[in-house]
Amino acid sequence: MSRLGQIPQVNFETMEESIHRALKEAILRGEIAPGQRLLQEEIADYFGCSRVPARDALKRLEADGLVSAEVKGRYSVVEFTEEDAAEIFDLRELLEPYAARSAVKNLRQTDFEELRQLNETMRATFAREDYEPLTDLNFRFHMLLYGARTRPRINRILSSLWLARPRLAAKGIPQYLLVSFEEHDAMISLAEAGNLEKLEDLVRKHVQQARGRLAIALKDNQETS
Repeated sequence: MSRLGQIPQVNFETMEESIHRALKEAILRGEIAPGQRLLQEEIADYFGCSRVPARDALKRLEADGLVSAEVKGRYSVVEFTEEDAAEIFDLRELLEPYAARSAVKNLRQTDFEELRQLNETMRATFAREDYEPLTDLNFRFHMLLYGARTRPRINRILSSLWLARPRLAAKGIPQYLLVSFEEHDAMISLAEAGNLEKLEDLVRKHVQQARGRLAIALKDNQETS
């Protein structure tokens, strides 16, 4: 064993990456509200860094579709509309069934084992009423199923679509989640068996159901705002 074996590994994340990750998670959790302004100078002061990593982190958030540029050094968190939802889910319905079908030939046995583990982790997390991690676990499940690990273009495109919509409150939709976990099991089995047509159909249905839930959530938000 190496003499360095007991020393914790160094985190090589840059300041830009740290700021980008922190702001992205805050936006997705709703801690930074739609329409709120983000100023490059304030962010640099908050994180104790120069303006350069703050500027670059904001540009990455813009590329993610989470903020829009106003004037130099000033951005605002994008507001999500019904028109945004329609465009995003039109694209997801086209791309995700294709991604699932075309990824099957490259999925390994270890990938199937990881998919099952992710789905069981989601079940256990939900059973503990620990709802916060579910969105990220669900994202990891679908990206692995779609072969994003070995297909960077699919990863970038689908990641941008998944990021560019608000998170649903998992606590409010328990019945759906139980059905979703069962559909995940079915997706794994269909992919493992090479049943491509049924896999495509199930993934499309899964996306359509997500579209319907988001439409309801957006309507409820308008009625309560």
